[in-house]
Amino acid sequence: MIEQLTHPPAVYRAESENASRFWWVWLPYLTAVVLIAVTAVNPQFVSQHLMNETTGLVEIQHALFPAIIAVLGIYMLTLRSTRAEPLRVAWCAALTLGAIYLAGEETSWGFHHFGWEADGFWQEVNDQQETNLHNISSWLDQKPRLILIIGIIITGIFMPWVLINRPELAPRFMDFTYTPIALVPLAVLVFLSWFYKDLTNFFGFTDMQALRGGEFQETFIVWYLLGYTLFLVRRARKSEQALSQA
Repeated sequence: MIEQLTHPPAVYRAESENASRFWWVWLPYLTAVVLIAVTAVNPQFVSQHLMNETTGLVEIQHALFPAIIAVLGIYMLTLRSTRAEPLRVAWCAALTLGAIYLAGEETSWGFHHFGWEADGFWQEVNDQQETNLHNISSWLDQKPRLILIIGIIITGIFMPWVLINRPELAPRFMDFTYTPIALVPLAVLVFLSWFYKDLTNFFGFTDMQALRGGEFQETFIVWYLLGYTLFLVRRARKSEQALSQA
């Protein structure tokens, strides 16, 4: 079933015409500015109320958005149009499993909320004595994050340019997976936030470390992934309607 979900460029542009710039441009950029400004004025407030592992608003978002993504991924897997395409099944399944992993790791699989003891194995291998995998090795933390960031840069910045300017280079069988042009500003923000920690260290802004660089960037990573998933749901519904009318 070959559909024109992102091809030709006119179709690709039209998909994002009604997308809210408030959610995908203005609010995330305003959030970045506010987080930096609040940290500069009151780093203690940021540490206690925004970045706290259990009750911090930013940390809650890091777990909540992936949880929503997982639910939406499961929903797409229930659609006939998804199950009719092996690539879509694999893509939605990978998205769902990845989101479950992100949500689980963010809460240390319940450690931060239920407060169970992380003894034995976890005490020995986990840097922070928590029940998560990302504090065991950089291969389960920094390196997967790096791959994800590079993936966002390629799929969220480079590929939209290709789809607009050189659509013949974009494989049609991947049509369902391409990032909508509406999310390009958010992908750019993910890229820019990459340099937050380096800049604060370079200029010696030690108080700004209350807003941890990795967590700052993760805020926009999960935001981007949620937006991407919502657009995939829209495409899946469009395919489902076309299938039911066929």
